[in-house]
Amino acid sequence: MNYRQVNKATQFSGSVSDQLGSGISALLLKQVCNDAAIDGFNCIEAYPNREFKDTFSDHMGPIEFYKKHGFVLHEEAGKKIVMRKYFK
Repeated sequence: MNYRQVNKATQFSGSVSDQLGSGISALLLKQVCNDAAIDGFNCIEAYPNREFKDTFSDHMGPIEFYKKHGFVLHEEAGKKIVMRKYFK
C-alpha cells in the first residue's frame, strides 16, 4: 500500500461575540472545507470540547455546529471530540 499523510491546518481566532448569530462562523467553515476539497484532501477535522460552556471560554464551538455542517463523530479523546467531514 502506498500511503502518504498530508496535514494542512487552518485556524481562525478572534472575537466574534458582537457578530453572534450572523453566520460568520458558518461562512468561514464553508470556505475552509471548500479550500481543503479543492486542494485534494479527503476530509477535514474539528476538535470541539465534549461539553460546550460558552463562546468566550470555548472558541471551538459546540458539537451541534459541526453536525449541522456535515461533520460526523470520528473519535472521543478525553475532553475533546474529533469530528470529521469527508469530501470523497
